[in-house]
Amino acid sequence: MNDTMLKLRIWARAEATLGRIHLRRSGQRVTMVIVAVGLILLTAAMANVGAYELLAESQGKARAAFVLASVNALLAFLVLLASRRNRPNLEEEMVREIRQMAVAELSADAETVREEFLRLSGHVRRIEDGLSALSGAGTSSLAVISTVGPLLDLIVKSLKRRKSS
Repeated sequence: MNDTMLKLRIWARAEATLGRIHLRRSGQRVTMVIVAVGLILLTAAMANVGAYELLAESQGKARAAFVLASVNALLAFLVLLASRRNRPNLEEEMVREIRQMAVAELSADAETVREEFLRLSGHVRRIEDGLSALSGAGTSSLAVISTVGPLLDLIVKSLKRRKSS
Protein backbone atom coordinates (compact mmCIF):
# COMPACT_ATOMS: atom_id res chain seq x y z
CA MET A 1 0.00 0.00 0.00
CA ASN A 2 1.20 3.48 -0.81
CA ASP A 3 2.68 5.32 2.18
CA THR A 4 0.56 8.41 1.54
CA MET A 5 -2.62 6.33 1.35
CA LEU A 6 -1.74 4.69 4.66
CA LYS A 7 -1.29 8.11 6.23
CA LEU A 8 -4.61 9.27 4.78
CA ARG A 9 -6.34 6.19 6.23
CA ILE A 10 -4.78 6.82 9.65
CA TRP A 11 -5.88 10.45 9.53
CA ALA A 12 -9.43 9.51 8.44
CA ARG A 13 -9.76 6.90 11.19
CA ALA A 14 -8.48 9.35 13.79
CA GLU A 15 -11.04 11.93 12.64
CA ALA A 16 -13.85 9.36 12.71
CA THR A 17 -12.86 8.13 16.17
CA LEU A 18 -12.68 11.68 17.52
CA GLY A 19 -16.11 12.37 16.03
CA ARG A 20 -17.59 9.30 17.73
CA ILE A 21 -15.99 10.22 21.05
CA HIS A 22 -17.24 13.79 20.80
CA LEU A 23 -20.74 12.59 19.89
CA ARG A 24 -20.77 10.12 22.77
CA ARG A 25 -19.60 12.78 25.25
CA SER A 26 -22.17 15.28 23.97
CA GLY A 27 -24.90 12.66 24.23
CA GLN A 28 -23.88 11.84 27.80
CA ARG A 29 -23.81 15.51 28.71
CA VAL A 30 -27.25 16.16 27.23
CA THR A 31 -28.65 13.08 28.94
CA MET A 32 -27.22 14.19 32.28
CA VAL A 33 -28.67 17.68 31.87
CA ILE A 34 -32.11 16.27 30.99
CA VAL A 35 -32.01 13.90 33.96
CA ALA A 36 -30.86 16.75 36.20
CA VAL A 37 -33.68 18.99 35.07
CA GLY A 38 -36.22 16.19 35.53
CA LEU A 39 -34.93 15.39 39.00
CA ILE A 40 -34.88 19.02 39.94
CA LEU A 41 -38.47 19.44 38.83
CA LEU A 42 -39.63 16.30 40.62
CA THR A 43 -37.69 17.07 43.76
CA ALA A 44 -38.72 20.66 43.73
CA ALA A 45 -42.37 19.74 43.33
CA MET A 46 -42.47 17.11 46.05
CA ALA A 47 -40.03 18.57 48.54
CA ASN A 48 -41.27 22.10 48.14
CA VAL A 49 -44.81 21.21 49.08
CA GLY A 50 -43.70 19.37 52.20
CA ALA A 51 -40.99 21.83 53.20
CA TYR A 52 -43.19 24.81 52.57
CA GLU A 53 -45.88 23.46 54.83
CA LEU A 54 -43.33 22.64 57.51
CA LEU A 55 -41.53 25.99 57.31
CA ALA A 56 -44.74 27.97 56.97
CA GLU A 57 -45.80 26.84 60.44
CA SER A 58 -42.54 27.84 62.13
CA GLN A 59 -41.09 30.65 59.94
CA GLY A 60 -44.02 32.13 58.11
CA LYS A 61 -45.16 31.72 54.53
CA ALA A 62 -42.87 34.33 52.90
CA ARG A 63 -39.70 33.17 54.61
CA ALA A 64 -40.49 29.53 53.81
CA ALA A 65 -40.84 30.36 50.11
CA PHE A 66 -37.43 32.14 49.98
CA VAL A 67 -35.65 29.33 51.82
CA LEU A 68 -37.07 26.73 49.45
CA ALA A 69 -36.17 28.78 46.36
CA SER A 70 -32.57 29.12 47.57
CA VAL A 71 -32.21 25.40 48.22
CA ASN A 72 -33.68 24.59 44.79
CA ALA A 73 -31.28 26.97 43.04
CA LEU A 74 -28.30 25.47 44.87
CA LEU A 75 -29.31 21.95 43.86
CA ALA A 76 -29.74 22.96 40.21
CA PHE A 77 -26.32 24.63 40.20
CA LEU A 78 -24.63 21.53 41.67
CA VAL A 79 -26.21 19.20 39.12
CA LEU A 80 -25.17 21.43 36.21
CA LEU A 81 -21.61 21.55 37.57
CA ALA A 82 -21.57 17.76 37.69
CA SER A 83 -22.67 17.56 34.05
CA ARG A 84 -19.71 19.75 32.96
CA ARG A 85 -17.06 17.58 34.63
CA ASN A 86 -16.97 15.23 31.67
CA ARG A 87 -13.40 15.94 30.46
CA PRO A 88 -11.39 14.35 27.61
CA ASN A 89 -10.01 10.95 28.55
CA LEU A 90 -6.69 9.32 27.68
CA GLU A 91 -8.13 7.58 24.62
CA GLU A 92 -9.23 10.88 23.11
CA GLU A 93 -5.87 12.50 23.81
CA MET A 94 -4.08 9.58 22.14
CA VAL A 95 -6.31 9.79 19.06
CA ARG A 96 -5.71 13.55 18.86
CA GLU A 97 -1.95 12.95 18.88
CA ILE A 98 -2.27 10.32 16.14
CA ARG A 99 -4.35 12.74 14.07
CA GLN A 100 -1.75 15.48 14.49
CA MET A 101 1.05 13.11 13.47
CA ALA A 102 -0.88 11.96 10.39
CA VAL A 103 -1.59 15.55 9.34
CA ALA A 104 2.09 16.45 9.79
CA GLU A 105 3.17 13.46 7.68
CA LEU A 106 0.64 14.30 4.97
CA SER A 107 1.85 17.90 4.90
CA ALA A 108 5.43 16.70 4.52
CA ASP A 109 4.38 14.40 1.67
CA ALA A 110 2.52 17.23 -0.04
CA GLU A 111 5.62 19.41 0.23
CA THR A 112 7.75 16.64 -1.29
CA VAL A 113 5.31 16.28 -4.19
CA ARG A 114 5.33 20.04 -4.71
CA GLU A 115 9.14 20.13 -4.77
CA GLU A 116 9.23 17.23 -7.23
CA PHE A 117 6.72 18.98 -9.45
CA LEU A 118 8.80 22.16 -9.41
CA ARG A 119 11.92 20.17 -10.27
CA LEU A 120 10.18 18.41 -13.17
CA SER A 121 8.72 21.64 -14.49
CA GLY A 122 12.26 23.08 -14.50
CA HIS A 123 13.44 20.11 -16.57
CA VAL A 124 10.56 20.57 -19.01
CA ARG A 125 11.42 24.25 -19.39
CA ARG A 126 15.04 23.40 -20.17
CA ILE A 127 13.94 20.85 -22.76
CA GLU A 128 11.61 23.41 -24.33
CA ASP A 129 14.42 25.97 -24.39
CA GLY A 130 16.76 23.45 -26.00
CA LEU A 131 14.22 22.51 -28.66
CA SER A 132 13.41 26.13 -29.40
CA ALA A 133 17.13 26.88 -29.70
CA LEU A 134 17.52 23.98 -32.11
CA SER A 135 14.56 25.02 -34.20
CA GLY A 136 15.58 28.70 -34.21
CA ALA A 137 19.10 28.04 -35.58
CA GLY A 138 17.97 27.55 -39.20
CA THR A 139 18.63 24.73 -41.60
CA SER A 140 21.61 23.36 -39.70
CA SER A 141 19.35 22.63 -36.73
CA LEU A 142 16.97 20.76 -39.05
CA ALA A 143 19.86 18.62 -40.13
CA VAL A 144 20.70 17.91 -36.49
CA ILE A 145 17.11 17.01 -35.70
CA SER A 146 16.88 14.74 -38.74
CA THR A 147 20.00 12.86 -37.62
CA VAL A 148 18.84 12.65 -33.99
CA GLY A 149 15.39 11.33 -34.97
CA PRO A 150 16.51 7.87 -36.13
CA LEU A 151 18.81 7.62 -33.13
CA LEU A 152 15.92 8.32 -30.76
CA ASP A 153 13.80 5.74 -32.59
CA LEU A 154 16.55 3.15 -32.14
CA ILE A 155 16.84 3.93 -28.40
CA VAL A 156 13.06 3.62 -27.90
CA LYS A 157 12.95 0.25 -29.70
CA SER A 158 15.81 -1.13 -27.65
CA LEU A 159 14.16 0.00 -24.41
CA LYS A 160 10.92 -1.68 -25.44
CA ARG A 161 12.76 -4.92 -26.20
CA ARG A 162 14.59 -4.80 -22.87
CA LYS A 163 11.35 -4.14 -20.98
CA SER A 164 9.48 -7.01 -22.65
CA SER A 165 12.33 -9.48 -21.99
